[in-house]
Amino acid sequence: CTSPILRVSGHREQRVPQSAVPAPPRPATVAPMPSPRHPPHTQPALAADGACDVFDSQCRRYHAPALKATNIMQLLDLSWFRTECDHTLRTRLGPGLHCRDCFDLVSKYLLALKTRDIGISADALIIDVAQAGGVCRESDGGLLAKGVFQPIEIKGSCRKGSTQTTFTFKDIRLQGTHWKHLFLLGRVREPATWLCVRDVEACVSLGYVSRADYIRALDAAGRSRHGSHDATVTPGSVRGWLSAAVRWTPLEHLTVAWWDRHVLAADSSDK
Repeated sequence: CTSPILRVSGHREQRVPQSAVPAPPRPATVAPMPSPRHPPHTQPALAADGACDVFDSQCRRYHAPALKATNIMQLLDLSWFRTECDHTLRTRLGPGLHCRDCFDLVSKYLLALKTRDIGISADALIIDVAQAGGVCRESDGGLLAKGVFQPIEIKGSCRKGSTQTTFTFKDIRLQGTHWKHLFLLGRVREPATWLCVRDVEACVSLGYVSRADYIRALDAAGRSRHGSHDATVTPGSVRGWLSAAVRWTPLEHLTVAWWDRHVLAADSSDK
């Protein structure tokens, strides 16, 4: 169109050529989304504080700042946290005291104390302080390997009856869980104090079972993969349906070499 446009200025009309009228803005061009360089479950995601969120094999996201804030491995740096744990376990854990919070805390706390002592980083091992429904979802924490969150399950038991080293670990489940690593902490007695690793490590045996080995043990024993199972085991003995699948070490003898050989190696051998 070449017709002029009328503008009103005071009481006079002005004719403005069409070429003087500014053109409407052009819509911005949106660049296409680049293809991800990683599979969805390993794609780094930047959290608000600059840390990278992580994903598990189910592509579920775990918020990095929340993992750090609730990680017992990190909380052990705080003297008040260790003092509160010591008081709680001394006064609420023992015969006749059925405190579920303590049953959950004691094994997480023991594992965190020792792994931290041998130099395993809080960036590599996360142990959720929450009893259930925390930032680690249905798991007790997780290992971070190559940017992937691998859920863990932690079970504890005190010695069974008058036996010295026989433990019963209850309610081990596959259905509704995604744990890849199962840690069993058997206590032969309750220590007088829980403030540091030297107070507790002589009282505890640590067992490890990968998910793949647990499934094989279930199948070999003719047990269902559904529902929960109790396992009675004795370190050094093959009696019991789960015994052959457990890798044992006294907690005081735990080393990074043992951890790498049994725990981290399971990641590659189970693939």
